Amino acid sequence: MDDFSLGLQRFSEISSDESHNRQQYLTAVKFYNGEQWPEGLRRMRETDPSGARPCLTVNVLPHYVKQVTNEMRQNRPSIKVLPVDSGADIETAKAIQGMIRHIENRSDADVVYTTAGKTAVIGGLGYWRILSRYADQERGLQELTLMRITNPLTVYMSRADDPSGADADDVYLTEMIHKDRFKELYDKQAPSSFDSGTGDDTWLDDDYVRVAEWFHCDYEYHKAVVLKDGTRQKASDIEGYQKATGKSVDYVREDQIKQNHIVWRKMSGVEILKEQRIDGKYIPVVRVVGQETDIEGKRYYYGMVRDAIDPARMRNYWRSCETEMIALAPKAPFIGAAGQFDGFEDRWGRANVSTEPYLEYNAVGVDGNQIPAPQRQPATPIPNAIVQAAQNADFDIKAATGIFGAGLGEPSREHSGKAIIARKSESDTSTFDYIDNLSVAVRHTGRILVDLIPYTYDTPRIQRILGEDGVAKMMQLDPNHQGPPLDIRTNQYEGVFNPGVGQYDVEVATGPSYTTKRQEAAESMAQILQGNPQLWQAAGDLFAMNLDWPGADVLAERLKKMVPPNLLEDDQQGQQHNPQDQAMIQQLDKTVQAMSAELEKLQSGAAVEQAKAAADKQRADADMKKLSIDAYRAETDRMTFIAQNPQSLPLLKALGMFEDVVEDPLAQDPDEMHPVVQAGIQQAAPQPPPQEIPPQPMMQ
Repeated sequence: MDDFSLGLQRFSEISSDESHNRQQYLTAVKFYNGEQWPEGLRRMRETDPSGARPCLTVNVLPHYVKQVTNEMRQNRPSIKVLPVDSGADIETAKAIQGMIRHIENRSDADVVYTTAGKTAVIGGLGYWRILSRYADQERGLQELTLMRITNPLTVYMSRADDPSGADADDVYLTEMIHKDRFKELYDKQAPSSFDSGTGDDTWLDDDYVRVAEWFHCDYEYHKAVVLKDGTRQKASDIEGYQKATGKSVDYVREDQIKQNHIVWRKMSGVEILKEQRIDGKYIPVVRVVGQETDIEGKRYYYGMVRDAIDPARMRNYWRSCETEMIALAPKAPFIGAAGQFDGFEDRWGRANVSTEPYLEYNAVGVDGNQIPAPQRQPATPIPNAIVQAAQNADFDIKAATGIFGAGLGEPSREHSGKAIIARKSESDTSTFDYIDNLSVAVRHTGRILVDLIPYTYDTPRIQRILGEDGVAKMMQLDPNHQGPPLDIRTNQYEGVFNPGVGQYDVEVATGPSYTTKRQEAAESMAQILQGNPQLWQAAGDLFAMNLDWPGADVLAERLKKMVPPNLLEDDQQGQQHNPQDQAMIQQLDKTVQAMSAELEKLQSGAAVEQAKAAADKQRADADMKKLSIDAYRAETDRMTFIAQNPQSLPLLKALGMFEDVVEDPLAQDPDEMHPVVQAGIQQAAPQPPPQEIPPQPMMQ
């Protein structure tokens, strides 16, 4: 089957599979828009033989829908980018997240998200799309943008299990254009018939022709092998390597890989007008669902209006009956005796339509007797059953939508703030699934943007990055940069990053906007500072930063100068330098670090050599000291022996052992003798007898 025939077949299958949902959506939207009376019943009442009967429409459903959609506006989902693998890093994730905020800001994403959320709440389905456009046509720079789809019935999406449509294989975006416009756009005559049998009447309507953008997901399957180091390579690449080198490659197991690519085609009912392969692995169309039910394999999508149709019709009917009975009831007349109104007929005749300050009457009847003043008869009351039925219908609408009195702002018996909030949270809980489904769609949008950014932003440029507080900074996007972002500040940008390095995932945070958070922070800080005035010097600048009035930033800067330097963070201190000084400081820091490393290397080498020389010197000194000690001990032993045995000297001298010793050591000058010899002579010399000490006289 050729591509065109496949396109027609897939469109017919999707159209048939979704027909019940499309009809149900159309009914819900018309009912929400005010077409709430069945056409047959309306015609019967308006053409009643006894006179047209009222068909009133009191449309309260927009009020209920706005309770949910305005909650979406106040708690808009925000995309957060997270690093996944070793090639990704937190700083690049923050830069990509800032890029996504910039894309959302440029695309008015709040309008895009709210439009799809509203149609999902009303009829159960909502869509938006993502496409690229030229940001600078002269330089060929492209950017991504979000575009809302106001009419979900122009979208045909194949069956998808993911609520956001992430796993859909085919999506058609259709429009009906006039034949003259068709000829102008595609330079060919618009089709006028389908005699060839390749189309049907859904592609042609009098003077209009249906044109569809068809996104189709093609799949390719190939074998892969998992190597011992955990990496996975194509089997064909491994086989080619083995044939080229003659070497075998060991692997753990074989896998089958499924890869997809997206093909975009524009087609009419008779031919394909344009075709190209687009970047990315997702079809750039996102779906938002309201409520989803699967009955015997058939999917049903619906919103808040579907279950409220019958209660709203009952309300309209009973309100119309009430109005009709009041209108048909006779006007309450004045009852008086004959002759009481004579002379005042005009004034009494206008009594029901005028504001007469007083009315006169004849107090004497025609028989000459006194008669009482004319009396007004009470009007016919409305039956209580009609009033009660209308009230029951009101309650049924609340029960069908899940939003009760507290959620609508109606007064209740609760008086404390906690009790009121608890009652209101009941309505918020019953309708939270709509907000959560919108968050699922926004998360898929983040994945598509993360996937498409490296393809679309593929040339170096200065890129605006938006922070959570809406403050913008400029960074250089360089597809050739490797590694984490460089914090280099210049006059043009504050860093360099590459969004194509590493893998990133997306999560969504739902909650109050940054402005609401800042207001809540200011209120909390005011209470803390009021009870602790001494904190003004330490945290006064933080309080002023969260104020929302002109001059708050100037006040914050002045209060920041009063903060002790030790409380300021290092990055805040670094921001006091201008970009040129900061860049110079960083360059000097790198130079100093390089020189310090080199010096440390040299010093470590010199220290090793010095330590080695010192160890050798200590070892040599120790050996010399040991030799000196041994020589001294030998000399001492020799001299001691000679001193103690002088008679053995001739024999020792004859043996040549003591040639350097004098023959008579006792004849040697005592000052030139060895100390040991002197000590031996002193010990060998006879000691004089001890002398008696004469007694000393005692001191007086």
